[in-house]
Amino acid sequence: MSEDKQIILVCGGRDYTKHRKVEAVLDPIKDNVGVVIEGGAPGLDTCVRRWCIQNGVHYATVPALWDTYKKAAGPKRNWAMSLLKPDKCIAFPGGRGTENMVSVCNRQGIPVDIMEE
Repeated sequence: MSEDKQIILVCGGRDYTKHRKVEAVLDPIKDNVGVVIEGGAPGLDTCVRRWCIQNGVHYATVPALWDTYKKAAGPKRNWAMSLLKPDKCIAFPGGRGTENMVSVCNRQGIPVDIMEE
């Protein structure tokens, strides 16, 4: 991947469906994005995957392994996403899972941009 292309991790809530807000945040940076990492959940992750497909941006889905890890699946998935070494995280509104992802990024030294409603 070219040095000027970034790996961006995007996280947010399962109920977050503000497609226009996702577009408003991602459209200005799309030429600098090589890969978007998302968690495969409904809501924000679905919006992000749709945006990637529509804009010709590669994406990596890292789903939570609920059957294997039960309640620990979300945090384990978030940790796995951080191991892909994103250049930054863009966090849209969400709940405990989003808070955990932001916390993981903070611990790993991954810059986090918090998006407001």
